[in-house]
Amino acid sequence: MQIDEEQSLTPLRFATCLPAACLVPLSFDAKTVAALRTGKALKINVQGVDKKEVGLSVALKGLAAALDRLEVLAGA
Repeated sequence: MQIDEEQSLTPLRFATCLPAACLVPLSFDAKTVAALRTGKALKINVQGVDKKEVGLSVALKGLAAALDRLEVLAGA
């Protein structure tokens, strides 16, 4: 994973696979959350069992507001 053009984050492995997808547990430290809040895109490279890489891009627009709302709800 990579936020915008920053250095890539530590690669992760999937933990569970289901017929529709594989699941990867994620946990971000405060520095990474801050970068996600201000970032434009989270780039994710995935690799299938055939070793082919596929690049995905997730827009981060609205993430900061969503995280702020979660904090409000968690404090309620």
